[in-house]
Amino acid sequence: NQLFGTCSAGGGSELTQIYGTVFVIDLSKVSPADNAAGFGVLHYFGDPSGQFTDANPKGALFLASDGNLYGTTYYFGGTVFQIKPDAGGHFSVTARTSPSGKDTFNGTYTKIYDFSNDTGQSPLAGVIQGPGGFLYGTTAGGGSTSDGTVYKVGTDGHGYTLLHSFSGGGVFSGDPPGDGYNPQCDLLFASDG
Repeated sequence: NQLFGTCSAGGGSELTQIYGTVFVIDLSKVSPADNAAGFGVLHYFGDPSGQFTDANPKGALFLASDGNLYGTTYYFGGTVFQIKPDAGGHFSVTARTSPSGKDTFNGTYTKIYDFSNDTGQSPLAGVIQGPGGFLYGTTAGGGSTSDGTVYKVGTDGHGYTLLHSFSGGGVFSGDPPGDGYNPQCDLLFASDG
């Protein structure tokens, strides 16, 4: 019994590693007497070298049918990422040994897709899994009019398809009607057609 989540900022002890975390809480280890019991950080966003490529997760995580966690980051254009469990199939963390240290996770973090303005930018929502095992999501910006997109991508980062590019509209008096802009919520997949 585990809970997973993200923090969009903070986490690291160095200025270049304060761009959020992915965390886990093991409910079997939670203790009212120890605030840290059962809690661990699976990934710290930010790069000690200052070469940022992904930061600030905003949307919900998704545990896919392959047993991996998937999520998105917002800044630097945005990404879709994957977190694989350790060799035993667990998302367990070795707790830090000092207050200034970091948790150790033996799984793997991989950035599987980088967004661009053409494909969509800055997702605020997470992903869901739909037909064929693809991940589906939205971006708040980018696309043909920079008003956001709906997309699908494979769990390996391949097969990216832009499903819809929003056209905005209707913001000011006299604007032509559009279909909205800046989608921010997770999608919902309905299998009943």
